[in-house]
Amino acid sequence: MVKKFVRIEYQVSAQTFVAKSGQIFDKSVQVVFLDAQSAILGEETFGYLQATDLYPLLFKNNPILAENAFVDGFSIAEYRKLYGYEPDSHIIIKGISAKSSLWYNPQELDLSGISFVGELNFDETRFVTKSFNCSACHFHGAVSSFEHTVFCADSVDFSHSTFAEGLLSFKNAIFSSAPKNFENCNFAYGKIVFINVDFGHGDVTFCNTHFEGGLINFRVANFGTGRIGFQKAHFGSGEIIFEGVNFGDGEVSFRSAVFVDNKLNLMRSHFGEGDKLFVNTNFGNGNLSFVNANLGKGLVSFKLAIMGTGKKDFHFCTHTGDMIFERCIMGSGPIDLRAIDFTQGKMSFTRTELGNVELNFDGANFVDYRIIFKYTSFTQGSVIMSNVTAVGCNLSFENLKLRNTDFTLNRSQFARVSLTSSQLDSYIDLRLAQCNYLDLSDSVIRDIVDMIPEGSPVIIQHLNLKGVRLLGKLYADWHLNNIAYLIYNQEHTNYETKAEQFRMLKENYSNIGQYENEDHAYLEFKRCEAKTILNTAPSNTIKTLGNRFLFAFRWLLFDKMGHYATSPVRVLVSMAVAYTLFSFIYILEGMFTGSQIVSSLGDPDHLNIWQRSFYHSAVTFFTIGYGDYYPSGMARFVSALEGFVGLFMMSYFTVAFVRKIIR
Repeated sequence: MVKKFVRIEYQVSAQTFVAKSGQIFDKSVQVVFLDAQSAILGEETFGYLQATDLYPLLFKNNPILAENAFVDGFSIAEYRKLYGYEPDSHIIIKGISAKSSLWYNPQELDLSGISFVGELNFDETRFVTKSFNCSACHFHGAVSSFEHTVFCADSVDFSHSTFAEGLLSFKNAIFSSAPKNFENCNFAYGKIVFINVDFGHGDVTFCNTHFEGGLINFRVANFGTGRIGFQKAHFGSGEIIFEGVNFGDGEVSFRSAVFVDNKLNLMRSHFGEGDKLFVNTNFGNGNLSFVNANLGKGLVSFKLAIMGTGKKDFHFCTHTGDMIFERCIMGSGPIDLRAIDFTQGKMSFTRTELGNVELNFDGANFVDYRIIFKYTSFTQGSVIMSNVTAVGCNLSFENLKLRNTDFTLNRSQFARVSLTSSQLDSYIDLRLAQCNYLDLSDSVIRDIVDMIPEGSPVIIQHLNLKGVRLLGKLYADWHLNNIAYLIYNQEHTNYETKAEQFRMLKENYSNIGQYENEDHAYLEFKRCEAKTILNTAPSNTIKTLGNRFLFAFRWLLFDKMGHYATSPVRVLVSMAVAYTLFSFIYILEGMFTGSQIVSSLGDPDHLNIWQRSFYHSAVTFFTIGYGDYYPSGMARFVSALEGFVGLFMMSYFTVAFVRKIIR
């Protein structure tokens, strides 16, 4: 059987022809099948049957027997005119058996407005015409079969037809590059089969069509470059199979379609460069499966779609372009995006409502991609984005609301993760494997945010905690997470902003009992606070110099000498340095001035200048005051100063030491 052809040439002869069914035809037809270059693809012989030979059978309500027949010039419109029927009247045909036939009409092969009562068999039939019109028909038979049928026509029209319960099969049918119109059809409960159909390159439309129930099977069908439209189609209860379908490069639209608790199977399907539109589609509570599908290039839009309790399964899916879930109502069914491979686009959940749902991106791979959750709300469930590889990609959560929804980015890699202005009322796992910029600015944290590495290091280059209101707990190790570097490495934030972040971390570490980390955060807070004061613009030069002097004084006295009372060991070292410095001052004064350290007892131990200086410095620094040696000259002023410094630094050490002990 010749399948792919563009036109035919035929020759009628007076030789009789016997069909496989035993039917005898008075004449035979030799048909030559040609391609677009007029090359011969094959030849076949048929029994010749003129349309005028069939019309009397129709008038007598007899079934049509036309197996292996060449039916020439059939037109139901012509039949109505010949027999006086109204142009829009329905003609009843009690079955057609036309297997392996060829129906030819150079203008319009008109089958419109027919009520097919009996079985309809057009298997392996070729329809060769300019326009194939089967609109407004009623198919009442248990079986209506167009399997392996070839439609060689500039247009094919089944619109406004109804199909009763039973089997309707276009399995392995072939359509030429022409529009295929199934608009406003009504497919009753039964089995509707378009398996392995080749729809050619023209548009295919099922707009406003009702599929009442049963099995709807388009498995491994092949669409060309034309548009594919299921807009406003209604799918009743039953399974809808598009598994392994090649949708070609045209637009695929299920806009405003309705699925009633049925399973939509698009596994292993392949889409081209056209947009894939599921805008305002109601998926009911059935399952939706794109497992292993190749979504091709272009837009995939679920904008305003409604999804119920069924599973939305996209795992192992590939796509280049944007996938949109804006203002979509997800319901409570799980959303499986595991191991997807998406490139060069964005995935947007803007203003999407996700109920009690598990959103799973585990093991997904993104290249040159953005994932956006803007004004998105989760009421309960989990967001799993662990083991995601998206080194050059951004993950953005803006004004996110997480309630009773755990969120994990464990061991994932992103260029930027943003959780700005969000309400985080659930556990957040931010133990990322790699992230250039982590932004939590202006968010409210009411539960736990965990950044402490587990097994492998957390590599974050920038961390922004500006404006965070921490009502919960933030677990971040000062050293392993390199917190000081992350905050100081922030772009476009001043020391005042950095100081506020360190202050927040200091209070956080105190609440969770990490006192060493608290000391580190407090120290950096005070340093940034001091630099903020230094950078405050004074009104004149004198105030500027005074401001710098005060900064230097605080830097030396509070920071360098004791890290703002957070390091008693550092205070001890500072005390040792101060004591040694004063001792050398006494020595130098004795060598170059008249100032001396004098013994009030006649120097019974015969101490030299070094021994006297270090001894006097010790009893003065610790304010012991034995009186056996006393200063003279300028050494009196140095001794008074050393006594004050010693008293101050001993008090400083006491404060730092007690602060460590009581915690």
